[in-house]
Parts: sequence; structure tokens; C-alpha cells
Amino acid sequence: MIRSTRTVLAVLFAALAAACSGGGGNGMPSILVESEPNDTPAEADALVLFRPGRGSLAAAGDVDCYSIALNAGRYLRVELFATRLDQETWDAAANVPRLELIAPDGTTKLLEHDAIGSVSDGWAWGRHDLDFPLFKIPANGIYFLRVSQADDTLPGGPYAVRPSLVALGPAQEEFEPAGTTGANDTPNTSQDIQPGVVHGFHAQGDLDYYAITVDEPTVLRFEVTAYRDGVHDGDDGYYDPTLQLFDTNGSTPLVSEDDGFFFDPALAFEIQVPGTYFLEVGECCGVGDADYLLSFAATVANADAETEPNDTTATADPLAYGDIVSGSIDVGLVDHWAFQGAAGDMVRIQVFDAFNLQDAGDLVDIDVLAPDGTTVVPTGGYFGLQTATTILQEDGTHYIRVSPTLSATDYRLGLSRFKTADPESASNDTIGTADSLIQRVSGAIEAPGDVDVFRFEAPGSHLTFLAIYAGKAATGSDGAFEYSGHGSDLQPKITVTNGAGTVIASCTSDPVSVFTESVTDPLPSASIAFIPSSDGPFYAHVESAFGAGGPTHTYVLERR
Repeated sequence: MIRSTRTVLAVLFAALAAACSGGGGNGMPSILVESEPNDTPAEADALVLFRPGRGSLAAAGDVDCYSIALNAGRYLRVELFATRLDQETWDAAANVPRLELIAPDGTTKLLEHDAIGSVSDGWAWGRHDLDFPLFKIPANGIYFLRVSQADDTLPGGPYAVRPSLVALGPAQEEFEPAGTTGANDTPNTSQDIQPGVVHGFHAQGDLDYYAITVDEPTVLRFEVTAYRDGVHDGDDGYYDPTLQLFDTNGSTPLVSEDDGFFFDPALAFEIQVPGTYFLEVGECCGVGDADYLLSFAATVANADAETEPNDTTATADPLAYGDIVSGSIDVGLVDHWAFQGAAGDMVRIQVFDAFNLQDAGDLVDIDVLAPDGTTVVPTGGYFGLQTATTILQEDGTHYIRVSPTLSATDYRLGLSRFKTADPESASNDTIGTADSLIQRVSGAIEAPGDVDVFRFEAPGSHLTFLAIYAGKAATGSDGAFEYSGHGSDLQPKITVTNGAGTVIASCTSDPVSVFTESVTDPLPSASIAFIPSSDGPFYAHVESAFGAGGPTHTYVLERR
């Protein structure tokens, strides 16, 4: 059975969790190669949005700078490909890169990731690529990106850095001025907000309250982006935020969350009773002062009700991807739901019960059953967001079995297909018999020593990116633990070669200490970025990092 671990671990708000981009390709700008010296903002190489810059930090103490023109009010994302570009070199150096965003004055630090705590309390979620997922640009101007080693006494390796924009609407501004307190610090002085984005500022020890008016049953979803953007404004620490939703009296907590996406919290809660509710943005245990972005979505809680009897797979109610359904169940009973799935479908099932559904009487357990109606399909995830994740292993009708824990309760289920994939063929174990990889393929390392090979095209001098989803949890820091378990036993390794079999790049989920996760893309079990010197074709060789194999060693391989 799938049983939620009731901890202070929070939820990953899917809208931003899914908004992570990867490598280049047709229509994308080619790489800008750094020109030394570019050690200071005055010597910075000029980048444009969406164009990656490429450089090397092989020499200890080296610093590379890039300039970028940005407009006020837009939302900046900066992706740093280093451990993903050359995991072997960074792993051998026992080092990771460091990324900073510098204001137009060329001096003031706006954002900084500090992996080893050299200027702050330090990043606490593993050794991998540290980039900036979402930052509201404060003013028009020429900004600077500075890339260096986290430990500048040690060498690093090659990297690519790519700035881009995230398409979000105008932000609602917190009416408490940055760096001050006292304006919206209680439910009685809370600020009304609407679905969208709220831009606020957290001063150490401060609480910010927002009021949300609900007119009908509604699912509320919130996520804070702050910790993932690093240390703000040269502060001495990362801001570690918390979220707490209160009832209409402003004092009775309905749900509280701390960590959902690294140390940034998010929550999903279904309100049944109309009224004005209160959201508190606070702090857990960090010392940082920082800007934050609060994402808020509200969805009317429409759901198709069950029809009894649905106690067996033969009488299961139908359910399709994208549906939300509701049921009511008592002790000693089970409900069944049936959905059509295909091998390689990456599936998410979100559960609403007494943990996140107002006035529900109890928690529920769920099992995912294979088309035989008996075999339990392995799943991952299921923390604060209460979302079970899996990669389906066969085509056909699958089932969701629901049972209460201790007493009668209402519940809701949401079913979604996160990704689809084309299945591999039976004989794709050599370059000569490789399957085509256009966007996404699925397969299984069915026996120890098995290797699956996929052919794909990639243009020269462009950033190319592959990601593989497998395992029961993400490797390294597991910063996306809500969604990162895919019910697979495979711990993967990818090797990219040309047609002659020459190795161009590789990655593994089992390094010494440096992983291929990133702040903006923590979900894959392993990722690989490379910049070919000429056009393809190229070949991705997928295998177990431990030489293991079996029918449950499933995966989805994606080319971006």
C-alpha cells in the first residue's frame, strides 16, 4: 500500500516544478564561447536571452563574467550546466560551480549560490548544478552573471550558462515595503490577494499574511520561490520559508508546510466552506533576508462522483487522464477506479483526504494495480502533496484501489499523465539496430548487462540535453522528492557516442559525490548536456549503473 509519510515535508507546486527547460536544438541560438580575460564585469562577454555562454573553470580561482540586458518586471531564469556538462571532471575535482547575479553597478550582489558556505550558511541540498529558477528583475539595465568554482582553491571543469525568461503575469506587490515589518504581520492586517504571483520581501523574524476569499469548493495551491534562488542581496544566509493556511478565524491552522521543492514550501488544500482564509508566509530556521515570489492558483473543485458498487475491478468506475473524481468510503470497504494507460506513461495520482481536504473524516490508502487486477504497480512520491508517481510497464486497463485507514471518509483523486513516451523495440542493443529518439522513449533494462541504444540528431555548436527518469527517488539531494520516485528499480547510466562509437559524454546516477541534478531541473534520475563540434547523428546508450536488470528496471529517456 501507499502510505503518506506525515512529516513537515511540503509539496511541490506542479506548475513551476514542470517549468524547467533543457538543452538547445533546431531554432535555438548557437553557443557563445567565452573570450578571456572575462574575469570582471568590465570585461564581460555579452549574452542575449536564451543564448548559452560556454567556458571553462579548469584553473583554480578562475572567474568568468557575462553581461545581459534585462527589463524591469520580467522573470529571469538562469540555468547553469556544469555537472551535467561534464560530470566526470567535476566529480574528480570534488567541486561544483558557483553562480552570482550582479546588479548593473557591477558590484552589488543580487543573488548568489554558495555550495560550501564560504560567505553564508551555505546550500544544504547536495552537490550539483546550482542555478536560479525565478527572479523578478527590479529595474532596466545591464546585469552580470559571474561563474566560478564553489571552492576556488580547487579546479573545476567546463560549463555553459543560459539566461531566459519565464512567462508569468504581472506580480501583485506586497504592501509592506522591503526591509520593513508591521504592515501585514497578522491576520487582522492581512493583504487581499488574487490568483497569480505575489512579490514580497522577508525580513528575518517577520511574518506576512495574505487573505484569500473562497466562494465555493476550491482547491488552493501555493508555492514560494526564495531558497532556490540563493542568497539575496549579499545577506549572510539563505531564506528558508514556510507556509501555513489558517481557517476563517485566523487562528486555527488547516495545514502547514515547510519543504517541498528543496527548502521552498508549497501546499495544496481543498476548501469546502465559503469564507475568507489566511495564508502565512514565515520562516523555518534560516537567517536570510530575501525577496520571494508566492505563486497562487485556485481551481473550482468539480469532480465526478463514484457509482456504487465499485468494490471490485470488474465494477470499477472509469477514470481518464485529466479527471478529478470523488468518493465516500467506510471501514472494511474498498473503491476501485479504472483507467487506460500505455507502457511508458509517467502517471501521477493526487489524493485529497483528511490531510488536505477540509472536513474529511480520515486518511485513505491507495494502490495502483496492473491490468491483471492483482499485481501492485510500484510507485514513488506521496509526501505532502500526496501524489503517487509511476511509469506504467504495460498497455491496458489499470486500476486504483482506495481504502480508508480507520473510519468513514470522503476523498478525491486527480489523475494526470505527466509525460508520454514511444516504446523501445526488442532488439535495440547496438548502434546498427538503435531506435530513433525524437522526443521521448520508454524501455526497460530487462537483464543484467543489457544496454538499450537510441539514435538522435543534434546540431553542432548547440547545447543538447538528455534526461532519464527511473529509480524510486531522485539521486543526490532529491530536491523534488514529491515527484521524483517513478516506481522503477533502475539506477541509470547514459553514454553518448558518435557513429564510430567514440564516447562524447556520459553521466551516472552513482558518482562519487557530484550529481547531475539542478535547482531548475531536479526531477530526472540522471541528466547529460553536451555541445557537439559537428552535426549528428549521435547515440544514447542506456544501462544500469550497477550492471543490474529485470522487468521492473523501467525508464523514460527524454531529448530536449
